[in-house]
Amino acid sequence: MPLLSGMYKLSIWFGERNENYDVQHDALSFDWVGARPSAPGVSIDAVGPVAIAGRWRIEETNNNG
Repeated sequence: MPLLSGMYKLSIWFGERNENYDVQHDALSFDWVGARPSAPGVSIDAVGPVAIAGRWRIEETNNNG
């Protein structure tokens, strides 16, 4: 999916279904200028969530060298 020209912001939530453990609003923002102008009728003002499935694992490390 190509990005349309405009400002993009990324907020991050870490938690479970009913509880957030950490929230960082607008943790990253950037301006993007696309190679082509936006198509007529496409609004770049629409915002919405993007859910990304993640798998996490904790690894033990040996800090003794």
